[in-house]
Amino acid sequence: MAKLTIDGDELVVRLARWEKAAARQADIRVPLAAVDRVAVQPDAWRALRGVRESGVVIPGTLWLGIWRHPRGRDFAAVRPKRRGVVCVDLHRPSPFARVSATCEYPEPTVAALRKALSPAVAAATDGPDPVPAADPGLRPAGPDGVQGPVALPPDGRPLGAPAGAWSGQGW
Repeated sequence: MAKLTIDGDELVVRLARWEKAAARQADIRVPLAAVDRVAVQPDAWRALRGVRESGVVIPGTLWLGIWRHPRGRDFAAVRPKRRGVVCVDLHRPSPFARVSATCEYPEPTVAALRKALSPAVAAATDGPDPVPAADPGLRPAGPDGVQGPVALPPDGRPLGAPAGAWSGQGW
């Protein structure tokens, strides 16, 4: 299944080969400055918006591809019978309005993404009324607000995965 990672100042959705072929989509790279909100959606149906533009749907098992709706396009890599879905709402210059992906450990993944966004949010706050860095709904003024790379775990496990649960072979 898709994995969310951070590479420098970008959020990367890494897809397996079969997912790339089925969705007709390469790995998705989005600037961290384009992230508006990160949340866990326990109900997989709520992660989808609009109608399928391309990709694969196996009812009740897999939703993989691009969905089109009045506000733009979303990318979804969702398996509804698994744990929660991580929804990342985006704004320009991102190619998508939302990226939704099923994760084995959704809450720790969201916490890691919010932590990665914290330096950018803190750098964008100027003046006497500082904005709290923990608020995931805030974003920096521009890509220059990002303060360097985020350190990933040395063993290469995805964001949010506990140290003992990662085998390097996927989930």
